[in-house]
Amino acid sequence: MRQRNINIDFLLAGCDSIAKQGFLVPSGQKISDVIPLLNKELMMAVKETGAISINGERVSEEQIVEVDTRIIILKKLINDPKDLRRQRAKLAPIKKVKK
Repeated sequence: MRQRNINIDFLLAGCDSIAKQGFLVPSGQKISDVIPLLNKELMMAVKETGAISINGERVSEEQIVEVDTRIIILKKLINDPKDLRRQRAKLAPIKKVKK
């Protein structure tokens, strides 16, 4: 029986750039088997964070891919959203509540 090939796209989004690379691989491959084929920019991002997601869910590199998939390489947050909210709250004028 002939094995079906699937399309795997790796995507890295930054503030001002997007990097994407696609592969056609046999079904049943682990993500860790495809990572060594990545270009230099995507490889550095994977090594830096080690975090990837599929459909918004964080997955491990040992995840087996059976269908066409887009894999997002996650980046570390530059600023913590909670800290940003605290800073905005400090700058905002305090409003009095009318009774």
